[in-house]
Amino acid sequence: MRAEDLDPLLSSLLERDPDQNLDLELTEPVPWEGQPSLNTSEVDQLLQEAKHQGFLGGERGEGDGSISWWSGIRLTVKGLRRLGQWPPDGGEHLPGRWDEGVWGDVDRPLLLELATNPPHDGFLFGPEGGDSAEERERWKAVMRLLSGRLIDGDVQQGGLDRVRITVEGHRALDGPATPLDRAVVELRRGAKAEAMTAVVDEALAELLRELARDHGLPTEQNGKPIRLNNLADQLKAAGVFGRDVHSEVEVCLALRNKTNHGQGAQISDTRIERAIGIVRELQAASH
Repeated sequence: MRAEDLDPLLSSLLERDPDQNLDLELTEPVPWEGQPSLNTSEVDQLLQEAKHQGFLGGERGEGDGSISWWSGIRLTVKGLRRLGQWPPDGGEHLPGRWDEGVWGDVDRPLLLELATNPPHDGFLFGPEGGDSAEERERWKAVMRLLSGRLIDGDVQQGGLDRVRITVEGHRALDGPATPLDRAVVELRRGAKAEAMTAVVDEALAELLRELARDHGLPTEQNGKPIRLNNLADQLKAAGVFGRDVHSEVEVCLALRNKTNHGQGAQISDTRIERAIGIVRELQAASH
């Protein structure tokens, strides 16, 4: 069993009917039709590892020399994210290859439908024994949205009661409300330059200019915006904030400059998270 075989195996499951059992010979393993480089015993080992890591749902039952994976073997949201079929946590509004995957084809349209046309009395009926494969797939999409915290409700026999779109669900449809929210999302998806641009060029710039205007300080010179480091110097000289805050602003500016010049790999996520926290605290203190 090789770790590099896991993703191709998970990808092959996307093409399978999740309601069909997956039977694998163990006593005398044979090449697996879905991935001939693996035999059926190796596939079973990889499936167990995938379930252990939370990429896969379903039940495993042993038989006489074989095993069967049943009870709706399926990829979880975590597994879909691993394959790029679902966006990163908090980045559901962002464009990406997931728009051509399960998220864009099935789950986001369903989320939008639930937001614009909520179920009657807040109850979403689940599939019954005679329902079509399409209806069963729809229900699995509902469960993915629930596990992804984009909708909420009480799972009951027969369906989902008190269905509502969560704050995260609305953000997935509408996008983050503030630049700092967007910075968090950009950082989660590894876009450090975009994260620091949102922190500094949007959130911090707006805050510094607002503070300058409130204290009668200029925000432009010769018809052009004053550079943020010069603006911070003016605010410090005017006593609007002290040396400590000025130093924190300089940290944010330096991180923005480094990420914008291709040095993001040298900067840890923790430092960018700290910059986001600095600006949040400054915003809170100014109101």
